[in-house]
Amino acid sequence: MNDILIRKAQTKDIPVLLQFEQGVINAERPFDPTLKGDPNRYYDIEAMIAASHIELLVAESAGEVIASGYARIDRSDPFLRHEQHAYLGFMYVEPTHRGKGVNKMIVDALEQWALSKSITEMRLEVYVPNTAAIAAYEKVGFTKHMIEMRKAIARTLPFLFLSILLFLQSCKSDPAPTVDDKQQLLSLEHKWLEAEFSLDTAYLSSIIDSSFIDIADGHVHNKQETILDMYTNISQRIKDSIIIDSFNLENSQVNLYGNTAVVTFIVHTHGKNKTTITERRTRFYDVWVKRADMWKAVASQGSRVE
Repeated sequence: MNDILIRKAQTKDIPVLLQFEQGVINAERPFDPTLKGDPNRYYDIEAMIAASHIELLVAESAGEVIASGYARIDRSDPFLRHEQHAYLGFMYVEPTHRGKGVNKMIVDALEQWALSKSITEMRLEVYVPNTAAIAAYEKVGFTKHMIEMRKAIARTLPFLFLSILLFLQSCKSDPAPTVDDKQQLLSLEHKWLEAEFSLDTAYLSSIIDSSFIDIADGHVHNKQETILDMYTNISQRIKDSIIIDSFNLENSQVNLYGNTAVVTFIVHTHGKNKTTITERRTRFYDVWVKRADMWKAVASQGSRVE
């Protein structure tokens, strides 16, 4: 770490910081179903560099900017003991430089800046499922303090089913779907499951449309909520030593209606729960729409097959 320099961000760093900003957004997207789709922005970086109440730092190695982080002086609630606190954010380290203590160096420098401003309290926000980030901040002295909770208010199931039905009826019927389209859709379904089981949220996001809805167990979820649920469920299975050894698609059927397709199939999974062999079959009804020669999933419903 001797070759790493921590310094104030400058306007010349803005192109790199814009890339870091997208790195932060992409990392947090699986944890936050309320984020807007791309393109999206978190920060006004130029204003942050110029602001007197914000300290935006970068880490530099061999002339290359490899990490960022800022502290912002905020007024605290009047019922708290401290009048002001330093809020930390934009904490990002290039993947090739992680595990080298760079994040700690930036946090330590921001802490010294806060102390120079007579600030005695630092705060930051972390998504609850992001256990890696929580562990990293605990390592540099932060403790869990409060959980923010939310609830999405969804439309009723009958309305959603009716909307999908009317949408399909408005599409031009194609009685002879091409073999290529059928094979491509079944391949996408297979890759979807592979990505889900391997926690590849980036691929899932690329094939799921921004208007996507998932209907499961009487609840309706949007795209970000669905990806987050997938990530959380598979992570918990891995933590509980529930391993999926293999899966295959059964009773697959593809129906095309112009640029819209309905794919139905059963996923048959085989795995282990510690020492116990497990087997599960789930029936799916997926709706896909073709835009600019690319198929995107717009709706899905799954139910357990007993």
